[in-house]
Amino acid sequence: MKRKYFFLVVLLVLLLLVFGGCGENKAEERIDPPQTEETPLEPETTALETTDESETTEVETASEPETIEVEDEPQIDYAKAYDEKLARYYAFIHDQDNVLKIQEGETGVWERKTYSGELSPLDAIGYAIVDVSGDGIPELVIASITEQDPPRGSEIFALYTLVDDKPSLSFEGWERSRFSSLENGEFLYYGSGGANHSTIGHYSLSSDGKELVCKDYYFTDGSVDSYYHNTTGEHEPSRSEEVDMSGDAFRQIGEELEKKIKPLTLISFSTYMNTKKATDAPSKEIKIEWAKDALTEGTIYDEFVADTSEDQVKLLLSTETGVKDFTFLSLTLDHVDDAGKVSFSTKELYSAKQLTPERPLFVTMTFFGDLPSYGISYVDKEGNTKHFSIELSGQDGSLQLSEF
Repeated sequence: MKRKYFFLVVLLVLLLLVFGGCGENKAEERIDPPQTEETPLEPETTALETTDESETTEVETASEPETIEVEDEPQIDYAKAYDEKLARYYAFIHDQDNVLKIQEGETGVWERKTYSGELSPLDAIGYAIVDVSGDGIPELVIASITEQDPPRGSEIFALYTLVDDKPSLSFEGWERSRFSSLENGEFLYYGSGGANHSTIGHYSLSSDGKELVCKDYYFTDGSVDSYYHNTTGEHEPSRSEEVDMSGDAFRQIGEELEKKIKPLTLISFSTYMNTKKATDAPSKEIKIEWAKDALTEGTIYDEFVADTSEDQVKLLLSTETGVKDFTFLSLTLDHVDDAGKVSFSTKELYSAKQLTPERPLFVTMTFFGDLPSYGISYVDKEGNTKHFSIELSGQDGSLQLSEF
């Protein structure tokens, strides 16, 4: 009985120990939620969340436009670009002895200088540098001067434009193939090839100034009753349309175009050369004057007679600075290049170790023609030997020295 009771007591104690341990484990147990995409381990950061370190946000702002420096294109001196061509025309017009041979573009000029009438050739022919084509590059126009004060004219002898900064002939005209300037940079053309071979043309200049563009071309071809028209400028009946018109109607076309003739304001070649000489300032050391205007009573001078012709003139050569090795020369034309620059062979006629302000040189000589026959040479203060021809101005007959 006592054994049975003891066993029951032990069993009861064991049961109390078991149930008491299970309660403590249950209170300490923690169950984490399953890790899924809906319940991530770390919370997503939202715009409302703040962190210990402030986040810097870059905001794009409108930037100032980039400045690009563009170099200015060099300005072309068009007068200078055409100067060599103008110098050639001046020499050709001035050459009344026909030493220079006619070149392309000079036929009309040769005709005009040969039959210039009361005007000197240098005053009968002029030029203009004007943008005819409208491309911003001025053309050089050589034309006949038919009006004075100011010089103006509409008959075009030659027109040049610049190609690679060099003058290039666009077209030329002469008596039997004559161009006249019209309004808006256009041209009237009259051509004559003998009896019953007449042409009336209406042209403009291409946009680059290099060539003529035909607008209308009417012509006869051997028969007074046959007239043709095209817009190509070809004098070829087979490639033209024969038109039914009378001789009066043919002439009326030209007369209507003549109403649109617009003369150009020109610069005479005598003015061009005088301006060029003044710009070049060829001789500041020596002054040349007519003796009757320069000599005063009591002037002491040296004297030299270059020739004894009936047409002698008297000149005075003086200096304000003094020069060394002064010589008076006889000149013989040696060569003329295409630009009209002349060179002479020289012969010494008179010499002095120096020409001083106190003692000028009185010279008796003759102008035998348009080409100079006499000149001078001297050594300036820098030790340079200079040569000058003695000439008459084509504009007013004044004396001038031209360096060669």
